[in-house]
Amino acid sequence: MKERILFWIDIEFVYFGIAKSFNENYDCDIYAIIDVNEKAKHFFEEQKLIPFKKKWYYLDHVKNEFEPNLDYLKSFEKKYNIKLWNLIYSERSFYKFNEYYKFSLNEILSIVEQECRFYENILDEIKPDFVIIKMTDWHHNQLFYDLCKAKGIKILMTIPTRFGFRCLISENIDKMDELKEDVTCEIKHLGQYLDSFNSFKQATQFTKDYQKFNLHKLKSIIHFFLNPFDTKYMKRYSNRNKTKSKILRKYLSLIIKKKYREFFINKNFWHNISDEKFIFFPMHFEPERTLSTDAPFFTNQLEDITHIAKSIPIDFKLYVKEHPVMKTLGWRDISYYKKILALPNVKLIHPSIKPEILYENCSLVITTTGTAGLEATIHKKPTIVLSDVIYSEISSVYRLESIEKLPHLINKILDVKHDFKDVKRFVEINHQESFEFDSNKLATDFSSTCYYGGFLTDLELESKKVIDFLNNNEKILSRSALHHIKKINEFKKIRKQMNR
Repeated sequence: MKERILFWIDIEFVYFGIAKSFNENYDCDIYAIIDVNEKAKHFFEEQKLIPFKKKWYYLDHVKNEFEPNLDYLKSFEKKYNIKLWNLIYSERSFYKFNEYYKFSLNEILSIVEQECRFYENILDEIKPDFVIIKMTDWHHNQLFYDLCKAKGIKILMTIPTRFGFRCLISENIDKMDELKEDVTCEIKHLGQYLDSFNSFKQATQFTKDYQKFNLHKLKSIIHFFLNPFDTKYMKRYSNRNKTKSKILRKYLSLIIKKKYREFFINKNFWHNISDEKFIFFPMHFEPERTLSTDAPFFTNQLEDITHIAKSIPIDFKLYVKEHPVMKTLGWRDISYYKKILALPNVKLIHPSIKPEILYENCSLVITTTGTAGLEATIHKKPTIVLSDVIYSEISSVYRLESIEKLPHLINKILDVKHDFKDVKRFVEINHQESFEFDSNKLATDFSSTCYYGGFLTDLELESKKVIDFLNNNEKILSRSALHHIKKINEFKKIRKQMNR
């Protein structure tokens, strides 16, 4: 009997490309959950590139509002030990970030119940040997991931290594899978390595590409106004109640707010650092899974900054730096920044300042789950993280147990001389287990090819354009597929050894 591999494929099509290459290099039965907008379904019904054994469309199974069955949801939560409210609050469309629609309690619970039943039925029907999925970024694929883990299904998820342009495959988001081989990779100069795979450079480049006004964006605007708005687009919960007038008002408002906010940032944020002792806290981009999913009890960054400001020694300042990618969303509201500026021992650092300058001059980095904590250790500075991270095993990284213990932990770390020898080993393991893979660039390439630069995703997909994307990115997609196959073979080897 062939192995059953279940893929999660969404509108970015990166995992369609990986599935195609995977099928060409591994003998198995391929299944798929396809999470695309209504118009894209036609492509999957007609395509001959991947012989799916069976496929399911997410939108076909999660659509109608009904009176939720709380007994079912309660039993599901208890059976699989999945905290559903935690997932619900992580969803940007249900909570805090939705400017178009306010969901009722029944609407939310009916969506979640349909998802639970849908995923249960699929997994019980095909009993996949492996699930291949991108790093989850919405509540509905995180719920699927959690259910697979609860059922003991092996998951292969592509996660960032915390170094720019590199990813690894793991079934865990906050740690690497247990290493089964000796470390054969040697990195002599960590600083040069960090510069070569710099996450700040990757974020800055993404922001520039996203902000660039080009022919794709112009075409999308023309197409948006000349074509009727398809009501089927609103079948997806994240598109509920979006209309042309609301989208246009938001877009124009954002242009105005962005200019006004940038003026405020340039005038009030510090463009250089002073000769003083300071602790560095880099803010997270929002909405982002690293906060909402990885650190669900630390999603109020203003509150976190205030707690840290209360906890530092009297002769220190707290330097807070805005995330540069917030520019793509028009920055945060000025009132938010004013509340930070009102804290007497806090300085807001301009987002253009390179983080290396702050690492070199700070005494300590505190981050919720950010990459800054790892980069700080390479600059031989200790780190406090507020939630679990992939680099927690490094001895100079301290996981905060409770917010009340923060003052004591800060003082303890500042008084201790740290050993950074294990940083090198972590980086070498990380490099050995990872491969060059820029999912953001791949998604951008597909958007440029098929979605007018990503500004219109409610389109029928042209087979020729999809094939052009696959051909243009064949090398990186094939490399990713081969790494997935390698990971599967490692799991099978471990399983075989355990059964002896």
